[in-house]
Amino acid sequence: MKRTTLFFSAMLLLLASCFTSCEDSQDAAKPSDEPLSFQNGLLVFKTHADFESTLNYLKNNQDNLNEWESQFKDFKSLRSSYAHFEDLLSRAGDDSELEDLLAANKHLYSLRKINDETELLPLVDDHLIATLFNAEGLVVVEGKLMKLTDDQLFEKELADKSDLKSSLLEFKNAIELGKAEKSPVVKTIVQYDMKTGRRIETCENKYSKKNRKRLKGEIFKNQLGNLFSSVGARTKHQKKRLGLWTAAKTKQVRLKIEGEYSQEALGDIVYLPISYDKTESNENKISKTFEFCVNVTCTFGITYMQNLHWCRCDDNETRTCETEI
Repeated sequence: MKRTTLFFSAMLLLLASCFTSCEDSQDAAKPSDEPLSFQNGLLVFKTHADFESTLNYLKNNQDNLNEWESQFKDFKSLRSSYAHFEDLLSRAGDDSELEDLLAANKHLYSLRKINDETELLPLVDDHLIATLFNAEGLVVVEGKLMKLTDDQLFEKELADKSDLKSSLLEFKNAIELGKAEKSPVVKTIVQYDMKTGRRIETCENKYSKKNRKRLKGEIFKNQLGNLFSSVGARTKHQKKRLGLWTAAKTKQVRLKIEGEYSQEALGDIVYLPISYDKTESNENKISKTFEFCVNVTCTFGITYMQNLHWCRCDDNETRTCETEI
């Protein structure tokens, strides 16, 4: 009798274990009710407010984007994926290796041609928003799948909120068939303040044999449909290979910003001072986003600005240029 009792006790424990594991498995497949979760390789934001609050946190912690991203195991953002791509480019031994890298990573970059100079850029040149899209340019915000390309932002309601994998497949098909919503992605290197008509200089300082290396400074704006817009400035160091200006780490880079910008949204306009000074060693750029808007049309202007862009370059010489208005 004792053996029979022990047998049935063991069976009950086994069944209980099975039910528990089955429930755990079902729970893992359910959509998360958290404000932010990581599912099927991409970030899922429950609401636009959660999306905006995360961007606010990142804006206030721009030196810690890698640490923030690392909390999501196996997540690779568009920003960190492009940074890794830049590192590979800088270490490429010959033109053949460089060509292979460019061919294999077309989903990460775009090309911009200004005054017969072609520059390699990330899909969106703002490190805040690029931290939230995955390497394939995907994110979910308030039940909408979004896909970022060089010039378009595609959007579609989740086909099945309980099955993100099938929704991703349906979204891909909708994009190919032209059935997904789309809006333009606009990346601007600011040349004029739209309100005052004043000119803003985009500066560069070339050096080395045949001027194949340069320090560059710029003020930028980004617009991703109605989802996101931003304004900021950056210093970068680049090298020219295969006719393309690509990122190249150097001894030190510095970005110093002094000025005031304006932000106009929903009929209100505010003027905000900006003061910033940072130097980095063994880096190819420093970027600072001043401000952003989410889910609302914003107009950013520059009241006045004087930015110093500086490097201790590969030849150990210091070089500068300025962007100002």
